[in-house]
Amino acid sequence: MNNHFHCSPVSSLGIKDSRVLRRPRFWATFLPLAGLCGCRRAPSLGIYGSYFPGWLICLVLGIALTVAIHLVLRRLGYEARLNPLGLVYIALSITLTCLLWLVLFY
Repeated sequence: MNNHFHCSPVSSLGIKDSRVLRRPRFWATFLPLAGLCGCRRAPSLGIYGSYFPGWLICLVLGIALTVAIHLVLRRLGYEARLNPLGLVYIALSITLTCLLWLVLFY
């Protein structure tokens, strides 16, 4: 009684035999499709005649919001409870940057 359920990325594609992955025809079919994943125009904003990438603007705003939150937490006295401070503020700035990217550009 050998009832083992095996789920792998290969089986989720519907490929039962791993020898299929070694065939050139398989790669000739699916490799060009991988290049189509990023075929969307990059979001950029025109500021005084120069175009800035959207991720750069989100990064600056995320860091500015992190500084503002740092000042609020310090004033309220909650900063002493956050350990380690370096990791907390780095994680907060990355989170805010990604959230701004999702809100503004996605």
